[in-house]
Amino acid sequence: MRKFMQKTLTATSIAVFMMTIAILILGTRAAQNNTLINFFGYSYSVVGSDSMNTEAEDGFKTGDILIIRTVPFSRLKVGDIVAFRSLDDPIYIVHRIIEIDANGHFITQGDANPSVDPHPVSPENYFGQVVLDFDSSGIGQFLLQYRTTLFAVIIGIFLLIIAIELRNLFKSVKEKQTLETEEALKKRQENELAEARLKIRREIEEELKNK
Repeated sequence: MRKFMQKTLTATSIAVFMMTIAILILGTRAAQNNTLINFFGYSYSVVGSDSMNTEAEDGFKTGDILIIRTVPFSRLKVGDIVAFRSLDDPIYIVHRIIEIDANGHFITQGDANPSVDPHPVSPENYFGQVVLDFDSSGIGQFLLQYRTTLFAVIIGIFLLIIAIELRNLFKSVKEKQTLETEEALKKRQENELAEARLKIRREIEEELKNK
């Protein structure tokens, strides 16, 4: 039971690290291409301004981490907070839908901004809906600034885990081989002892028969 739990924990740790690495790789590529990652329909983003920093329950501030889901454009409604690509700058904006125009496009505005955004959001520049936000207390900015360093650290930890597991694997194989050798030797000795006893018994029976 203990070995099973240890193997399960190790497998889970490796899976988590691999997923983290995949997210960081996708995040790094997305940052280079000025886009957001899409990981099984979800993405994340670090808030870069206070345009949504109000007393609203679903508001957020600079440095917070947002979880974004690729909800179909047609399912969105007034009040939803959406991420979309700016038509003026190579950035993504996260604002609230305050109105839907005659074309079915979204009029958006930051809760803390005095005016609406200059362009409606269409299916072409829409990315996803904010479904969760974390008050990261600066962790988001740290991840954004030191993503490459964090990636290297996680790679190093992952390689260390692999090295430890390989050592344990070789150790386990060696112990198994030693145990098999000992068992084979023990079985051989038992067979030799049994043969010796049988030989002695036959010799005694032969002597008794000759008398």
